[in-house]
Amino acid sequence: MLFLSFGDTAASFVGTHWGKRQFIGKKSIEGSLACFITCLFLSLFFLSPHIAITGSIIATITEVLPWDLDDNLTVPVFSGIIMTLLY
Repeated sequence: MLFLSFGDTAASFVGTHWGKRQFIGKKSIEGSLACFITCLFLSLFFLSPHIAITGSIIATITEVLPWDLDDNLTVPVFSGIIMTLLY
């Protein structure tokens, strides 16, 4: 849920204000990097580094993908499933 609360918010804020390079739809590289860095920073307090990195990557990829599912559902579900399988 932290990935959704903070990572998705960081991606939206940074992408809207400083996003210059769009690569998938309206998603920007800057916003995606903000999502990854925020998710990684938060998860390193609670998880081992390999799980934190993997979960952050999955959350960022899930947030970027242009599918019909709402990322408010997919980010926590997919990143949570992958991190649980690695744990």
